[in-house]
Amino acid sequence: MSALDLRSGYFQMAVNPSDIVKTAFVTKNGTYAFRRMPFGLSAAAPNFQKAIDIILKPVIGKFVSVYMDDVIISPPSFTQHVKHLTEVFRLLHEAGLTLNKDKCKFDFEELKYLGLIINKEGIKTDETKV
Repeated sequence: MSALDLRSGYFQMAVNPSDIVKTAFVTKNGTYAFRRMPFGLSAAAPNFQKAIDIILKPVIGKFVSVYMDDVIISPPSFTQHVKHLTEVFRLLHEAGLTLNKDKCKFDFEELKYLGLIINKEGIKTDETKV
């Protein structure tokens, strides 16, 4: 099992050119607008999740689970795991997305994720988070 983390998740997504003016803010030094999706916009989270779901659609539910900028790959064997990682890397690369290598975890029997412990037996609550 592996967990991949997208580098600066939201900022990898471009703001639609027609929506850039909607992100404008004023400072004493001038008016600025975001060209990349910042964290905190009201529609940022659902739009980001939708984009990731579209990008990884061919593999979600087969061997990939996604929540925001985290991608979990659950293989039946090491050989399949390498193939699955290659496929996910290809999809992310084609979309122009990059990973935060320091936060990625590869080939683990068990992963702690969002207060849960995920392994071959299933998913259980991480008691240290209760």
